[in-house]
Order: sequence, then C-alpha cells, then structure tokens
Amino acid sequence: MPLSRGTARLTVALTTQDIVVDGDNTTTGTYHYHLSHSGIAKLKAAAGTNYALNETDLNALTGTITLTPLTVVATVNNGHFQYDGVTRASQASGLLVTVQLPTGAQTVALTNADIDVANDSVNVGTYTYRLSASGIAKVMVALGPNYQINDTTMNGTITITPAVLSGQLSGMQQKIYDGQPGELNAQHFELIFTDGSHIILEDSDLAFADGIAPIVVGRYAVTLSAGGLKRIQALLPNYLLENVDTQQAVFEIVAKSGPLPDTGTGTDSGTGTNTGTSTGHETGKVPSVTGRPSQSINQQTPVKTTHQLPQTGDRSANDLSIVGLILTSIASLFGLAGVRNKKRSE
Repeated sequence: MPLSRGTARLTVALTTQDIVVDGDNTTTGTYHYHLSHSGIAKLKAAAGTNYALNETDLNALTGTITLTPLTVVATVNNGHFQYDGVTRASQASGLLVTVQLPTGAQTVALTNADIDVANDSVNVGTYTYRLSASGIAKVMVALGPNYQINDTTMNGTITITPAVLSGQLSGMQQKIYDGQPGELNAQHFELIFTDGSHIILEDSDLAFADGIAPIVVGRYAVTLSAGGLKRIQALLPNYLLENVDTQQAVFEIVAKSGPLPDTGTGTDSGTGTNTGTSTGHETGKVPSVTGRPSQSINQQTPVKTTHQLPQTGDRSANDLSIVGLILTSIASLFGLAGVRNKKRSE
C-alpha cells in the first residue's frame, strides 16, 4: 500500500495478517478488502513519528483482489468403430476430453451433441471433429469457475473401419474335350456374400486355382483372380472382403462321346480272310477337384470281336456240295434197286 510523504511515496507490503477480505474464498472473482489492526499498525510504523496518520482514514481504506481462472491443458481423444451402414461418425461412442488439473487428470464424456464433425457420414473413412459450443460449455461446467481450457479449437479424429465380409464363389462350367485350353466364362459362376448381396462377375475376375488353363479331361478348381479381387474390393468400399469359399466353383472337361478308333482284327471261317474294325469306349476316371488335379484316364483294352462275314467262295462250295449230295443219293437208290432185283431172280 503506497503512502505519500509530500512528493515522496512509500510503499508498504501487506501480508494476509494485514488485511481483512470480505467474503474471503478460493473461488475466482473479485473481493474487497480493508486494513486490519495489524495492517494499520504496520502503516503507522512505516510512516514514522514525523507523520501522523488519521485512524479514520486508515479504516476507510479499501482495495480489491481478483482471482482469475487457471488455464489448463485439455485434449480430445480419437474414436473409431466398424462400419454398420447406420451409425454416423458423429455418433461414435467413447469420445472424451481430458483436462490436466493441478490435482490430476479429469475426463469429460462427450456425446454427438457436444461435437461438430466435418462431412459427417456413415461411410468408411477418417473424419475430423471438434468441440461444439455445447461441448465447450459442458467442459467448463465440469471444470468449474476456477479453470479455463487453453484451446477451444482442439480437434480429434473418428475413423469408421471396413466391415469384414465373406462370400462364396460357386458354379459349374463344362466343355467337351477338344484338345484346346479351357476358358472361363463368368456367366456360369456367381459370388454371393454373407449379407445376401452379390456381384456380377466378369470373365477376368476368375482364374484357375493353379494358374494353368486345363486341356485334358478332369475337374478343376476355380478361384478369384488377383485383378478380380481388386476390382470387387473397389466396388465394396465399406467392406473388407475375406474368406471367399471357392469349393463350389468347378470347371470340368468331359470326354467326347461316341466310338473311338481301335485296331482290331477280324477272322472268317470261309475261304477268304478279312480285316475288320471293332469299337472300344474311353472310360474317364474323374478326379476330385484340387488346385490342378492330376488327370487319370483309364482306357480299357479295346474289345476284339470275330466277325463271320459272307464270302463268295463259300456260296459256290455250298452249291456244289448240294449237287453232289443229290447225285450220291440217286446213285444209292439205283444201287439198292439192283440188289433187290437180283435177290428176286435168285
């Protein structure tokens, strides 16, 4: 407290014992104070015997003490949740403001009314948020009048992560063996996801599991190609495609139906010989579907058959035999008649 000595001024430092504060408190605000008896005595002693201080004037002296809020550091956390197609980024749970107080950290839970989210949406992505006017007010109320946060423009992020999606690739494509490599046609296959949705496939989305186009008869596993996975994933920005079951996707090359050429020999019982042909049938043993099943086609030994074909020599021989038999029979009859006549004459 300053004291004037003519043109000179004397400052006397006061302590808590030298003043009386009206409504003394620790809460922020403005308080009035005046000199206590100890304070008046201190001033008189400071003025010395050469100056007389009026007691009434000293009792009337007043001053003010203002307590201002303590500025503290506050931060917000980052939030995240998995895409569900319904929840917006602003509806994220678990968002907090953490304030560092002299007595320790204090947290304030935030709701969607307490934050402002830029480009708020339900889609996968990272969104920036900051406290709304309502959020700032909530924090200030929680802290009380003795504290104020250092930055009301602080921001955090909310990340919506993709939902995991499984699917099943199924279908059967067949071709008759023609000696040419098989080509996949997407029209024979479908990709259905666990949520019931599906994707219209393109030929380039498919690949043989072992990466080799098959040629021989057999069953071959079909899967999604690397390019197909990339294209399909791009069509599903809110999902992470995993666990695609391809067990039901099969490409099959079947054996050509009908007789296959075979080298058989035919024999005859006549005067000539004949070389004929017989038919054999290819039996395909179909392996189980693997990445590239080893092909095992068992061909039975062609069945050789004996053909009795009609021969020209045979027909002439038969005719002569019949004529000879007739003549022999006639001769026999004449001979028998002669014997009987001889016996009668005897």
